[in-house]
Amino acid sequence: YQRRVHGETLWYTRNWYGSVPQSLVKLQSLKRLVLSRTGLISIPSGLGRLTNLMVLDVRYNRLSALPSDFGALSNLRLLLLQGNFIKFFPPLHLLSLLFSDVSNPNLVQSAKAYGQDGTIPMLPEEWVTFNPNFDGKTIWREEGYGTLVAAGNGGSGIVCSSSEKGEVAVAKHGGVDYTFEGLLFTPDDDTIGIAVRVSAIDSMYILSFNMQYKCSRLVRASGESSTQLWKSDTLIFLWHRKYHVRLSVIGCNLTGYLDGVKLFEILDVEEYCIKQGYVGLYTHYSSEAHFSNFSVVRL
Repeated sequence: YQRRVHGETLWYTRNWYGSVPQSLVKLQSLKRLVLSRTGLISIPSGLGRLTNLMVLDVRYNRLSALPSDFGALSNLRLLLLQGNFIKFFPPLHLLSLLFSDVSNPNLVQSAKAYGQDGTIPMLPEEWVTFNPNFDGKTIWREEGYGTLVAAGNGGSGIVCSSSEKGEVAVAKHGGVDYTFEGLLFTPDDDTIGIAVRVSAIDSMYILSFNMQYKCSRLVRASGESSTQLWKSDTLIFLWHRKYHVRLSVIGCNLTGYLDGVKLFEILDVEEYCIKQGYVGLYTHYSSEAHFSNFSVVRL
């Protein structure tokens, strides 16, 4: 096998059948451990000693169980399990843990018994950035695990108009019907938002918020044009504060929430409705847009 260390992250990147070295459990400063697609049959005992571990990725292996001391990982926040044979969680009390294996009903029920919700979290390395206007001003970076920051005032066009074109980061999750949600934060008064059903570089639904012009809106972007489906000039969206945003798409119906309060429920025109696509993060002229804790729930 090959081992790569980057800061507080450890990757194992070559297939083998068996277990990783027992010495792994001595790396007690480790915060992220990536063991996906390595042919694992078992995880070494003593894993619970990695008390600083926040992310564990063991996707697409041959695991049938988690270590008995798994519950000792008190700082674990993200557990990626899909593609294994695990049916039950060991006893644990990680109430803020996100796990991803919604295809395994036994595991979902076992997780729910411990307060887990079975959402699919977005990993920083899964986001691919592009800019419909190609001005290349925005730089996306990871800031702490699970947070993406878009910096650089990228974008073009007039704010809250059909000419507005911003920067987008896309992750290949979504499909047809799903809910996309997470936290938004910006230290300036420019536009920040999310996108669903991203099917092309210029085809998607965008829910965005602008503090300077007090403009919140949902648009359908298609080619060179965009159609406004909902707008509010009275919604207060403050900078220097985190907001929880949620956007659900079922058929041509879109429902948006901010901090748990419903903003709209819109039925798009069948002829122009975007039927499927990925999820995205959106920014326009923002100097420092922060996106964190995003996840997808398929409906």
